[in-house]
Amino acid sequence: MEKPEHYFEAVAFVRANKRVSVAALQRKFRVGYGTGALLVKEMEKDGVVTEPGMNGARALIEPYITFQPPSIKMFADQAHAVAEKRWHEYACSCEVGPERNRAFEIYENIRVATRVPMESN
Repeated sequence: MEKPEHYFEAVAFVRANKRVSVAALQRKFRVGYGTGALLVKEMEKDGVVTEPGMNGARALIEPYITFQPPSIKMFADQAHAVAEKRWHEYACSCEVGPERNRAFEIYENIRVATRVPMESN
């Protein structure tokens, strides 16, 4: 499926500002609310941002950094391991249903990003 217009620029914008806001996307790209909301929904689907919380706010999910100098990469690996562990714990705590499926999907995407072999069940 093709991404909406401005999608990749919107992802870069959200990561640079470390803030997810439909209104900010509307202002930056001069689009309507529907297009801004679609961009955010696509980012959610791709694991760039979280689902809306109780107050409707979303958080940015930091990407795994593949190329960094060794000292910085070490810290990135540690941070990534923590994120992977937390997503796994969250997924296991969800009741069976779409939320749990999505949490495990994000967890698997994190594992693939670090090329960690799957644990045998």
